[in-house]
Amino acid sequence: MVVSTNLAAASPRCPDWATEDAPIVTGTYKHYYTKNKSLGIGLPFAEKAYYWTKGVWFEMPFGYHNPWPIKRVASAIFDKERYKKFLSTVNAKGFDPETEKYNPELITQGGVPRPFVFWMPSLRYLERNRLNVPNSRPCEAGRKAPTKNEYVVKFRIDWPFLADSENSDPVRSFRLAAERLATDGKLPLQDSKSFEHTLNGPITGDKSYKIYYDDKDLAVQFLCWPFIGIDASRNPICRGRVWQRSTDLVLYMSFPSDHGQVKHDKRWLEPVNAAISLAKKWRK
Repeated sequence: MVVSTNLAAASPRCPDWATEDAPIVTGTYKHYYTKNKSLGIGLPFAEKAYYWTKGVWFEMPFGYHNPWPIKRVASAIFDKERYKKFLSTVNAKGFDPETEKYNPELITQGGVPRPFVFWMPSLRYLERNRLNVPNSRPCEAGRKAPTKNEYVVKFRIDWPFLADSENSDPVRSFRLAAERLATDGKLPLQDSKSFEHTLNGPITGDKSYKIYYDDKDLAVQFLCWPFIGIDASRNPICRGRVWQRSTDLVLYMSFPSDHGQVKHDKRWLEPVNAAISLAKKWRK
């Protein structure tokens, strides 16, 4: 059995409403589950929206918030004062309404930071709800079908440019890896027959592989699914953490594994640097 390396060709055909000659979607929308028929446009993608995490404010077009937030959240993030009121009611954020600062003692339940989604290499937002899109190269109304060099990247901001990132919880795996390399000279599972590893040599892509990289400023750790051969998954991705020491920024990311590493080609640098640049651009 031969599996095509062109993942766009292996994707399902575009829905009838997502043809190239259809109008470009400019806002959120709903679909009938049976016929996938559009019910109309909702919240505007291009309008300015806000995001707050651990005391740091970000501002970006609403379309980058994906999967689309529920109505209660979505309607609040367009207005900063309204968003502050929303944050003060959420027990997983740590927003102190009196000081408008981050107070971890206010967190009484767990929560995952909001994800953002963008296209590579254009960096534009996705015009479909990621919650209902099963692959990394989805068709969009009014757009050409994506090629294998066009793909969707998802990321969240785990540590938002705050000092002392080296001692933060999201960086724990990097600390452990450095300790293991210093004592044993190898990482756990580095020599496992189930994985390929970038520290061991070139990546073939026909089995799961791990990426580890650290140039003392940028550090990454990704687990990637095979993208060619009989074990290739339908939507093979890389997912893992990125830490940029110089800016105290930590991201958790995912993107197609054929844009992770191929042989010695560090393709992951492009989506990683793009996500970092967007986070910097959005920071207020």
